[in-house]
Amino acid sequence: MANRASKKKIKKPRNYKRRRDMNKIIAFSEENLKSIFYVRRGETKYIGSRESTILEFKENFNFGSLGKYAKIMASFANTKGGYIVFGIKNSPREIIGINLTKFENIDIAKLTGSLNDIFSPAIEWDIRSHRWKSKDFGIIYTHESDEKPIIATKNYKDIIKEAEIYFRYYGRTETIKFSELKQIILERSDQEKRAWMEVFKEALEIGPKNVALLDTFKGKIQGLGKTVLIDEKLLPKLKFIKKGEFTEKKGELTLKLVGDLKTVPVGLLKERKVILGEDIYRYRASNVCKVVEKEIKKQFRVGSEHLKAWRVHKIRESGKPSKLPFRNEYCEYKEAERDYRYSKAWIDFLVEKYSDQKKYNELKRLPQNPRVK
Repeated sequence: MANRASKKKIKKPRNYKRRRDMNKIIAFSEENLKSIFYVRRGETKYIGSRESTILEFKENFNFGSLGKYAKIMASFANTKGGYIVFGIKNSPREIIGINLTKFENIDIAKLTGSLNDIFSPAIEWDIRSHRWKSKDFGIIYTHESDEKPIIATKNYKDIIKEAEIYFRYYGRTETIKFSELKQIILERSDQEKRAWMEVFKEALEIGPKNVALLDTFKGKIQGLGKTVLIDEKLLPKLKFIKKGEFTEKKGELTLKLVGDLKTVPVGLLKERKVILGEDIYRYRASNVCKVVEKEIKKQFRVGSEHLKAWRVHKIRESGKPSKLPFRNEYCEYKEAERDYRYSKAWIDFLVEKYSDQKKYNELKRLPQNPRVK
């Protein structure tokens, strides 16, 4: 039985983007779990499966080792996905199990926020526990990314280096080599070509008279011989939801405009860059200050000028907002990160406002907690 189980291959769906939920079901299916959890012939203390391109063993889970887990997860995302199994002691692969209470108390939002802070694009993953041989095990499954390569955006301790790409080779995680990176670039190019072909195919089926183009940079919908203009204030409300769903959990990406459409004079519309598929609230307070300081050529610090600015202009609350979700033209509260992120519109506002020396001096003179009228 052990030999037969060891030859089983972990099945994966062909199209991850459209079958994400199915992928989760398959990843944790009884068949695939059996292909991991089986014993060596005649040695019931040791697991029969080995670390591979899709499998990594860890003795226990410790949030202090986040950097190591994140690096492995990034490598899985850049290959074909894979499992980190907690509860297997390395060399030899002894079956020991874990403290299930500790594992199940993992703060999912905190872990997700940490991963998103270290790597981009986002790493998609699932977690579950597993009972086997009267012991408990933890499993983190990382999905293969649709947007390879996953790249480190910052240094993390001495484990992860900014701008590095990690790849899963047999039984180990390493910085990607040229041949694998070249293959990722070629595959990405092919994906883009196929995506354009799908767009052209749908346009042909619908017919040119029935097709309109949404320009999210200028807020225009062009087609049918007419141009529909979207109020600038509504552009930040363009929100991704899933096609054919009433929630944001399943299905394909599409756009939903949250708010009321308004007609406005063309002359009153300003160009506002809102990139399709990109979160416009992507600036940390430190990033905002760097840009503003460079533009206005005056000191602009996170805990001083910026703090006073968002308080006096009342764009957000102090600490976690009283109502969630919280979002406006200038900032959004990221629940996973427990912090605010800011838009380019906020940077533009600050630059325009405090390029004026008089207004800048007024801001500087304000107390740290200014009274707002």
